[in-house]
Amino acid sequence: MKQTSFPTFYIKHKGVNVLSIPFDSAFVYDEQFLQMTARLNSSTNYGFGEHNHKQLLLDMNYKTWSIFARDVGVVDEWNLYGVHPYFMSVNSMAKSVIGTLLLNSNAMDVHMQPAPYPSVTYRVIGGLFKFYFTIGDTPDEVTQHYTELIGRPILPPYWSLGFQLSRWGYSDTDHLKEVVRRNKEAGIPLDVVYGDIDYMLHKFAFTYDKQNFGDLPDYVKELQANHTHYVIILDPGIGIEKEKIKDINNGTYKALEEGKDMDVFIRSEDGTRLVGEVWPGLVYYPDFTNPITTTWWKSQILDFYNNTGFHFDGLWVDMNEPSNFREGNKAEEECDMESRWNSPPYIPENLLGNSLVDKTICMDSVQHWGKHYDVHSLYGHSMAISTYRALQQIFPDKRPFVLSRSTFAGTSKYAIHWLGDNQSKPGHMTWSIVGMLEFSLFGFPMTGADICGFWFNATESMCQRWTQVGAFYPFARNHNGGNYGGTTHVDQDPANFGPDMIASSRNVLLTRYKLLPYLYTLMYRASERGSTVARPLFFEFMDDDITHDIGKQFLWGPALLISPCLEEDCEKVEAYIPEGIWYDYYGGEKIESRRWHTILTPENQINLHVRGGHVIPWQHPADNTHNSKLHPYGLLVALDYKKEAIGELYIDDGESADPIERGTYDLVSFISTSGKLQIIAEYLGYKSAPNSRIDTIEIYGVERRVSGVEIDEGTITNFTVKQDEILTIKVEDSSFTYLTNHTIRWFSN
Repeated sequence: MKQTSFPTFYIKHKGVNVLSIPFDSAFVYDEQFLQMTARLNSSTNYGFGEHNHKQLLLDMNYKTWSIFARDVGVVDEWNLYGVHPYFMSVNSMAKSVIGTLLLNSNAMDVHMQPAPYPSVTYRVIGGLFKFYFTIGDTPDEVTQHYTELIGRPILPPYWSLGFQLSRWGYSDTDHLKEVVRRNKEAGIPLDVVYGDIDYMLHKFAFTYDKQNFGDLPDYVKELQANHTHYVIILDPGIGIEKEKIKDINNGTYKALEEGKDMDVFIRSEDGTRLVGEVWPGLVYYPDFTNPITTTWWKSQILDFYNNTGFHFDGLWVDMNEPSNFREGNKAEEECDMESRWNSPPYIPENLLGNSLVDKTICMDSVQHWGKHYDVHSLYGHSMAISTYRALQQIFPDKRPFVLSRSTFAGTSKYAIHWLGDNQSKPGHMTWSIVGMLEFSLFGFPMTGADICGFWFNATESMCQRWTQVGAFYPFARNHNGGNYGGTTHVDQDPANFGPDMIASSRNVLLTRYKLLPYLYTLMYRASERGSTVARPLFFEFMDDDITHDIGKQFLWGPALLISPCLEEDCEKVEAYIPEGIWYDYYGGEKIESRRWHTILTPENQINLHVRGGHVIPWQHPADNTHNSKLHPYGLLVALDYKKEAIGELYIDDGESADPIERGTYDLVSFISTSGKLQIIAEYLGYKSAPNSRIDTIEIYGVERRVSGVEIDEGTITNFTVKQDEILTIKVEDSSFTYLTNHTIRWFSN
């Protein structure tokens, strides 16, 4: 063990020290252990993942977080599926924000120390101390810099913003058909249906069970003909058990045989292929860090798509930490525990299982990028890249849709993420907001949790509340577990509950669909410049210390505040309303700012407030995103203290690859000042929009009772005024579209 002395390294922003690294007193290193302490100028810190953090603001009270990819349920505050050694430090007094990334994939501990000497100590079991710092005036600016560093996130297909249904436990195609039928008949908007491992034969990748799901390829085509997309799961483990393989294609398992021929599987230190155990039984693990493995993976996906008629629209990659069911002593029997790689001198102290090989593969196994010890936490990242490349080949003119459980810094260039195997308990609903907001910090604008919970059975009242908050996850998927571990899971799709739940779910999801133009515009800005979509309140109100520890409310962009009920049978919400003019989304009534409110919240309602100074574009909703895009648009103009508001609308065809680079999109600006609203077509490159008409304009906060309205200097009479300050204009002229600049004026008595 060695220790060295260097002068203290200071990071400054606007002349203020925002972080200092005193190498002279805290840098200790050896081949398998590095330790360093950095003093912080703030105790207000966020990030480090992936964990089940139960609060948004990091606990600085001598708290240790272990970071190492692991397949473990979202239960306690242990390390989870992905690795993001990144945190954001906010100093509102100095008006500075700094993001710090330790680009290292080895297992580590991060230890936080409180004031008066707030600090972070890293203890890492390999690699390098390679730090990157992003500095700015606001959290969103720092996130933009961070995503510029690790790569901008993908712009998702428009259909993937719709509501999605999944479960592990569909017994056959008829079961799936029944779930889809009852939800569509109940008026639940629906865009995506998933196939979990049930559809596979013996749970082998690139197969399907022709006895129970023989008609599934035809049903998928039927779904797609009705504008509903289908996504299938792919796990990395390739089954090797001969008794199961004999049922596959006359005993020939192409993925295995071609994988062996191309030498794509991870090998043990002695040169033999590493064997693990996952859902198919005994498996080999593809080495996605090897370029030849990407070639093999593409080939298997393409072959499955073309030769089975199984025309999926996207891929969901799971178990990619990588997971191994040989946990605890069973794993240690398979691995050489005398090896310094499987039993290093230092093991992160909060690592679940207290062993690096628990529920994963041996650390001394060999991959193209190096020992698994060093690249373990990159497994899901490399698999996401290979899967993204495969979909680019299958759909060369479309955006790939990849959903990955395990992630690393920069995976958002290739995949979106859900928060893993949560439980049907109210606490998990609350924690999901923290997880979603943390992944916003990590550069993942499209994230969400399994709505109503994965494990166990949700009560109707809790599922109703969870569907309300889930309608405002950027990624909104209802997913639950199969019959496993002694628990029989029932379907938890909205239509499987009573009429109150169905009506409530339909209403809140139609609200989501109405707001999709605003959400998609936020996604465009996230992809184009790295801004966040779902964001914590402190992102917009950094100077307000109250917002620093709010993790039960969140924003969509700068303009929409979501304050959900997070308990069963709750009747009211304690919500904080930050500085500014805020309007109730539904009725336009103002609510007093910079104070806490007790808001009565009926079981069929979620609290939404619109921030003055912003224009929110919306669209009349339908039963799916395709049909919604056929409808006219509307504008919600929320005026601030100065009677001003701004906004924008981004539109493209929703699925073509690289629309920004190709210029195949429309971008429209909205500017409201001094009793007028200007609609400005900034760029028009999308030549075939299904509908460009604007038929409704709502203006919250007009100064006095409106007596007249003009559009492009022509007087109109179809307008109403509510409470003397809420103006609704119905535009009957079908030629009134965003494709042409317009000016709307209103006059008061």
